[in-house]
Amino acid sequence: MKEQYHLVSFSGGKDSTAMLLGMLERDMKIDCILFCDTGLEFPAMYDHIAKVEKDIGRKITSVRAEHTYEELMFDVPVRRSADSPVVRQYGVQLNGYGWPGPRQRWCTTRLKAMPRERFLRELRKQYEVIEYVGIAADEQYRLERANNQNPNHRHPLVDWGWTECDCLRYCYERGYDWDGLYEHFKRVSCWCCPLQSLTELRELHLHFPGLWEQLKTWDKRTWRNFRATTAWRIWRFVFAGARVDGCRKVYPKQSVLHCAERTIGGIQMKTKKPLTLGSLFDGSGGFPLGGLLAGITPVWASEIEPFPIRVTTKRLPFMKHYGNISAMDGGRIEPVDIITFGSPCQDMSVAGRRDGLDGKRSSLFYEAVRIIKEMRCATGGRYPRYIVWENVPGAFSSNKGEDFKAVLEAVTGIAEPNAQVPMPEKARCPTPTYTWEMDGALRTELLTHNTGEFPSEDAASTLSQILQAEVPEKYYLSQKACLGILRRASARGKELPEVLRLALERQAMTDTTAV
Repeated sequence: MKEQYHLVSFSGGKDSTAMLLGMLERDMKIDCILFCDTGLEFPAMYDHIAKVEKDIGRKITSVRAEHTYEELMFDVPVRRSADSPVVRQYGVQLNGYGWPGPRQRWCTTRLKAMPRERFLRELRKQYEVIEYVGIAADEQYRLERANNQNPNHRHPLVDWGWTECDCLRYCYERGYDWDGLYEHFKRVSCWCCPLQSLTELRELHLHFPGLWEQLKTWDKRTWRNFRATTAWRIWRFVFAGARVDGCRKVYPKQSVLHCAERTIGGIQMKTKKPLTLGSLFDGSGGFPLGGLLAGITPVWASEIEPFPIRVTTKRLPFMKHYGNISAMDGGRIEPVDIITFGSPCQDMSVAGRRDGLDGKRSSLFYEAVRIIKEMRCATGGRYPRYIVWENVPGAFSSNKGEDFKAVLEAVTGIAEPNAQVPMPEKARCPTPTYTWEMDGALRTELLTHNTGEFPSEDAASTLSQILQAEVPEKYYLSQKACLGILRRASARGKELPEVLRLALERQAMTDTTAV
């Protein structure tokens, strides 16, 4: 039986870096750290690999293909059959593979797979190679691929339950930030990859102008457009700097590179990425609905009451629901641009017992702050970009203003842990005035989102259709609160609506003490 040889596949990205560091922390056996160098990594990636090698005090073995990417793209002789679409259409044999594409990913094969396999083939002559691959726990689709089902493959991140977000946070905590690459790209692969989205290409254009110019230079030399399909109609042929005789030079109506360059002030206006939103203490989805009307994409929500969850599940089926806020880990959920939360207000409301932030319910405010801190830690301070706290006017006066001061300090402390907010003078804290404006067209759209009794699809709705029949006791006003409302109305000479007055009087006569 051959001796086992433990090899770590190291790409330099967040997942493989986290896997390598985690294995070293656990004293797992490592005989070799293998990096397949395409020659197309970002300069910051090569700096990162050098830093890792220095920090761990171990050599990272680098292997490269026989030919460079540029040689394979332009110069290497390519034998094509007579019935090849290229030869059949244009009648010429052209050197080089041209730009890779979804159907012709020769770059992965020739720059990574083949050099790696040559290296492993020599090792297998003497050893049983155990290969460690950096697939995160939330990348199950990658595990299903045949090449990742090898019995000699190991997936430590899956065994540890580490998601992609966990890996990035782990690396950031240990001082590895790739000089901000993950702030621009979701995956840090080859800088000239044709499979990049238009958004990523725009980031390349804006933040890496030197690489962008190189990309354009290559595109002028090759015989096929960057990110062209296999359809010959959008191929363009250039041979030795001149048109091939008998060939039409065909361009797409608008190239991908042109689209990426068409920016205003560094922002692509028509394809600008929309803001995303997460809603804590979501209720029936008021904040997500408002976000939709404003062009913001709701991503997830947290709520524990069954009825509101049913409403949002029906009306906003694309949102994820995470349930109890106390069980959420902000570092493991999807990062969003905006987090909204209307934390429980009973302890701050003038209708409650005014226990303030120390009350059982209103103290959940700090759970929201915890989640925000965890998300910012996991994303290197990038997300969320905005937070919105909604509460009752009594929050300003609760505990003589000390509670609102604590709220401001907690929120400010997310970015500046030692921040202190002074108590504002009463004269500078007027009762806030809220002004609401509603466009006519917007009102119509709003109604279309909220019509019908759940789960009915009826177009018309009445208040009785959407009211909850069996309301939990905790939502009832206490006897003391009801009596207080009646007393203040009488003292001010204010006449309450008959139905409201009768309801308050009836509730004041009950034995319930729920707030």
